[in-house]
Amino acid sequence: MKSVKTLIAGSLLLASASASAEVTLQLHKDLQALIVNGESQGFSLTGHNEFVLPDGQNQVVVRVSKLLPLGSEYEKFNSRPMVLTFDATNTVVEILPSREIRRPNEVDGFDVKPSVKVNGVELSSIAFHQGLLQRAPGMLPDYNRDLVAYNNMNGFSHLNEQAQPVVAAVAPRVVYEAEDGATVPLTPEELQGIFLQMSVEEKQAFMAWAVQNMN
Repeated sequence: MKSVKTLIAGSLLLASASASAEVTLQLHKDLQALIVNGESQGFSLTGHNEFVLPDGQNQVVVRVSKLLPLGSEYEKFNSRPMVLTFDATNTVVEILPSREIRRPNEVDGFDVKPSVKVNGVELSSIAFHQGLLQRAPGMLPDYNRDLVAYNNMNGFSHLNEQAQPVVAAVAPRVVYEAEDGATVPLTPEELQGIFLQMSVEEKQAFMAWAVQNMN
């Protein structure tokens, strides 16, 4: 049986355009954006991997999120959320996980202290800070609440009231990519399998998204 991977593909759409936005943020396919400049990004299957942001200081919360093969099934891995704060002007900021994870045994250590690296740009032109988002007590995670606490502790409190617009992103559709490069849509059974491996909060977010897109 051909091995497959979940892939996000789609067409470009514009949202909240701003003429001053000149920083293109590109996230590796294994990275999921949770918050971009104060704006929650919602459920992972509808997440975007490219954003156009204003010049200057920007802040994103990301995590590594992917399915790892475990025998004939898959195991969902979500890293701890990472906060990335950077200053850049008129450039491309490409962010990748610091380690490539393809199997569950490669998670060791990274699950405790995940990190990212910046690639494809002049690093000297970017003031870049990264840290881990600490979860406050509670039944469900609240990334926005935790980000406020993080900013207060790390000297970024001025960003707590900053909600800058996301200019562009990729509207996704979920497909499989086979070994030969061909892509086919997910079947209901395959989507059900992915749903069963989600965390409680991801299932809740997915159900809310599904209801909103019934029509």
